[in-house]
Order: sequence, then C-alpha cells, then structure tokens
Amino acid sequence: MSANEKRHRILALMLAVLFVGYYGGSLLCQHVHYVGDVMVVHSHPYSNSSHTHSQDGLQALSLLNGSLLYTFAEAAATVVAAVVVMLLVAVVVATPIAVKQGGVALRAPPVID
Repeated sequence: MSANEKRHRILALMLAVLFVGYYGGSLLCQHVHYVGDVMVVHSHPYSNSSHTHSQDGLQALSLLNGSLLYTFAEAAATVVAAVVVMLLVAVVVATPIAVKQGGVALRAPPVID
C-alpha cells in the first residue's frame, strides 16, 4: 500500500469518526430552550441544566441544523432517484426481444388486403 493510499484511508476513517460523533451527539444530548414563543432544540455533549445561549448563538445553531437537514434530504433524494433509475434500466435490459430464425423480429407482419 502506497503512502497516498494510507493517507486517504486515515482521512476516510477520521471523517467517519467525526460523522458518527456528531450524529451520535446530536441524537443523544438534545435539549430545548424557549425563546419567546419559539422552541429551539439543539444538543451538546454536556448536561448543565442552567446554561444559557445568546440570541446569536441560538440563531447560528438553528441555521446549522437546518442546513444539515436539507443536505441530508437532498442526499437521500439523490440515492432514491439513482436506485429508481437503476431498477428501470435493469427492467429494460432484462426485457426479452423476440428472436425469429436467428434474427431479431422488429418488423410488423405484412398486411393482406
């Protein structure tokens, strides 16, 4: 294995660990803040019930979570569309074509008047 391949594998592993850590932290450490009539849900890896966030901090959290949600939704839609296209291509390719005496019969039969 070359040094470049090792570097790519290490980077891929680090990104996977980062993703799992962020995703796990956002699922396991959620809590709610009420700002006026708006409920803000977010997470961080400590559970201090008396902590506060500034208005700008809550807005930044909201924008970050919203952008990640759209990114995930777009990725999921892309995967679904790719699977549908692959299934359609497989159906078209697997459709049998009528073969007549070693040739493909794509012509209509003759019309008798």
